[in-house]
Amino acid sequence: MSSDQNLEQQLLCAQYRVAPEPFWQLAQIRGEDGYGLIKAAQQHGWHAVSSWGLEGWDLGAWPLVVISHRCSARGFELAYDVEGDVTVYRYLTRELRDAATDCLAFWHWKHYSEDWVDGVESIDAAPDRLRGSFSWDRLRASQIAP
Repeated sequence: MSSDQNLEQQLLCAQYRVAPEPFWQLAQIRGEDGYGLIKAAQQHGWHAVSSWGLEGWDLGAWPLVVISHRCSARGFELAYDVEGDVTVYRYLTRELRDAATDCLAFWHWKHYSEDWVDGVESIDAAPDRLRGSFSWDRLRASQIAP
């Protein structure tokens, strides 16, 4: 990855993009909404990720924008569904896939002027609390940490 590009440019690029499986397009042709796409994707091993970051902020804008993850024999995959238009990325590590998800989450939070990203100019400058998958264990640990 080139150091003169920001994280989003490095991870959400053609290098990692793969062709979506036919079921994505078929669901779109059938007129499935975001929830229908989530259900169709589940049948192919995808898991829609509803929350992200330390406090579990909304990820995407369901049902119009849904981000899904899948672990396959080929790698760690991310599907970015915006009103039925699906872009799929594949990474060699979960860390790269999660960093790409950080980029998408941050972009949407900034777009919707969410309070928790006030004063943060880019994902490259974002604190750890805005990065990574949400879990109750992670949240509890942050509340008891000194």
